[in-house]
Order: sequence, then C-alpha cells, then structure tokens
Amino acid sequence: GALEQKIQIFERKVTSYQTLTQNLDNTVDYIKNQASEAEKQIQVEFKKLRDALLTEERLRLSELAQEEEQKIAAVQKLTKNVNQDISDLKKLIVSVKKEIGNEDLRLLQNFQDLKRKAQWTRDDRCLSEDSLLNVGKHVGGLSFKIWKSLQNHVIYNPVVFDPNTASPWLSLDADLTAVKESHEPLITPDNPERFDPCGFVLGAEGYTSGKHRWDVMVRDCPSWVVGVCKEAVARKKKFTLSPSRGVWCIGLSKGVCTAFTNERMALQVQQRLERIRIKLDMDKGEVSFWDGESATHLVTLQHNFNVKIFPFFGPGVHSTSMILVPGKITMHTS
Repeated sequence: GALEQKIQIFERKVTSYQTLTQNLDNTVDYIKNQASEAEKQIQVEFKKLRDALLTEERLRLSELAQEEEQKIAAVQKLTKNVNQDISDLKKLIVSVKKEIGNEDLRLLQNFQDLKRKAQWTRDDRCLSEDSLLNVGKHVGGLSFKIWKSLQNHVIYNPVVFDPNTASPWLSLDADLTAVKESHEPLITPDNPERFDPCGFVLGAEGYTSGKHRWDVMVRDCPSWVVGVCKEAVARKKKFTLSPSRGVWCIGLSKGVCTAFTNERMALQVQQRLERIRIKLDMDKGEVSFWDGESATHLVTLQHNFNVKIFPFFGPGVHSTSMILVPGKITMHTS
C-alpha cells in the first residue's frame, strides 16, 4: 500500500524529470540558435561600419591626392614662369651687350634708347602663402573626424526589446526594434521571464533612477499597449493591466484610447495617435505619455517607483509592426 504509493510518486517524478531533460536539451538548441542569429547580426553591423570606414578612407585619400595635384601644379606653373623670366633676361642681356658695342651709342639719343630698353619691370617671383599641403586638415584630429563622420551610419535606440521576455506569439526583428504578431506560436523555451499566454514584451534594460524617454511608432495598429511595469509583473498567467498589478500604461482598443489606471480613464485625443512618447522620471515617481508627432501631453501617471521598472509593450493581435524610434545623437566636445 504505502510503499506502492511511494513507487508511483517516484515513477511520476522520473517521467517529469525525463520531460525536463528533453526541455533542457531543446533549450541548449535554442541558445545555439540565439548565438548563431546574434553572430550574424554582429557581422552585419560590423560590415556596415567597415564599408563606411572604407568609403571614408577613400574619400579622404582622394581629397589628399587632389590637393597634392593642385599644389604641385601651382609650383610647376611658377617654375615655368621663372624659367621664362630667365630666358627673357638672357635675351635682354645679349641684346644690351650687343648695343653697348655699337659705335652709335656715343650719340646721346641712342644711349637714352638703350637705357629704356635695359629695363626689367616684372616682380620677382616666389612661393605664395598656402603653397604647401594643408597637412593639419588631412591628418589633424583624424580619428575624431572619422568617428564624427560615422554618426551618419550609427543608429541609437534608447530602448530595444528583450527577446527573452517576448510571448511566443510575438515575432521580433533581428535588430530588436520592431515587433508584431506571429502567425503561429514560435518554439521558445518556457523560461521564467517570458510572457505566456499574454502577448507582451519588455525593454531590454530596466531603470532604478534617472530620467528616460523613448518613442514608439504604432502607426495604424488597431490595438496596442505601451508603458512601464515592475520587474515582478505576472508572466505566466493573464492579468488586468493596472497600477495595482504593477503596470502603468495607455492603450488603444476599438478606436478608444485609454489610460489603464485602477479605474480606466478614456483619453481625449485630437487625432489618431501614430507615435507615442513615453517619459519616465524615476526620481519624481511619474511616467507621462505624449503624442510624439504634435508633442501634446496625454496623461501622467504617478507612483513611488521603489523597484526596477521596465519599458512595457503590447503590439496587439495583427500584422502591423510596433517600432521603436531611433533617438537623436548629439555630440559635445570641450
């Protein structure tokens, strides 16, 4: 009796552990696939930068060669002019010497004519300023100039999605800046961070202090949710979006834009929201939502955020991508 029951319990445990080992094997395969995809993405980004560097190098070498050609041409022209002066002077010397030997020179008139002829009115030629290469322009502070020029090829995203939190029903772009519904559930490990069954995904970085802002392009998505949440938000069950559940967000559903406060609050919007700006001030304890196109304030939600807070996204069940908008890069030197 009692021992047989124990045997049954142990047998069930063995079955459970066997299932676990299979899942762990699948997780190893998944990690390998993650590494392979990440490797491809790293190679793509480095190739872009290498190509940009190569283009920049060619441009700078071309500018150097062009200036070298111009400066040499200017000096060669000067040399040609000086040689012409030498030739003309030699002819003048021969001419004057010949006249000196002339018997008519004794006549005053002829002497005055010769004096007039023996004139050299051209200025002495010399190198002008700026004759040499502007080496400072070409090599001075070069690494900084190259880095500055690469800004045109660099995209800064203040927030990217964390694929390890993404619901199996969500598909992310390779650069983790766009998300949309997957037509069928993706095969993913059931890791603790992942939302399942709810179709949510978090930002990759959480915040404990400071000010943070990011823009989300929702365009013509018929339904969406954006905001912030506590790290401890429920992952493995359906839950109501509200501050009491650790989520501060707004969303669109059936054409109505709503702030998900403990008592839902409809937001008055003048036009369809296509770009949402989220501003999080951890120290003040508030998250505000804005129309990112018109910079119109929508709503501010307040709470004493005393734990790590993450960007929170629900792109809805449709094929339109929710996109994280790149931030502006500004450069300060001193």
